[in-house]
Amino acid sequence: YECGDFIYSFDGPYDFNNNSFYVSQENNYEWSQANNITQEYGFYLATINSEDENTFIQNIFPDEGDCYMIGLYQDTTSLNYSEPDGGWEWVTGESLNVEFWEEDEPNNTAQIEHFAELCPSNGFWNDIRDDTERPFIMECGGLFSIWGCTDEIACNYDGSATDDDGSCYNNDLGCGCDTPAADT
Repeated sequence: YECGDFIYSFDGPYDFNNNSFYVSQENNYEWSQANNITQEYGFYLATINSEDENTFIQNIFPDEGDCYMIGLYQDTTSLNYSEPDGGWEWVTGESLNVEFWEEDEPNNTAQIEHFAELCPSNGFWNDIRDDTERPFIMECGGLFSIWGCTDEIACNYDGSATDDDGSCYNNDLGCGCDTPAADT
């Protein structure tokens, strides 16, 4: 499947910041099953990197009665691991730069709650056990943007940039990029 395709048994795609999101129509998946399913499609469980994205995802769910699994898990082998709130990571390896935990969450109530869900009724996250059965939200698209000059012939080309920020410049006088153009 390609990002943006219709996928049977999923609602969507819903688009946000050039990524597509899909909501499973079934609610009988454990977190590890959902994670495997998303990988079979070449996608991943949804990651959330801003308040706008959290709100967007909260608002696309078809039923506010369920909570939905997202791609956040607690890596118990991480050097940052501690209970209840250390070692949380996105399945994609993206930085966990925002958190929307419900009050007193994560709490590791069952002593094995190492996975996260988003509850549309309030937009907050809760930690859950792997054997908790829920629907899930799947995402595809760019994981993150690196802004810079993407024009390969520009003087300030940035090979690591994924998105052009409009900063590209060429030395139109032909005297090379190391020699600034004279003001005229």
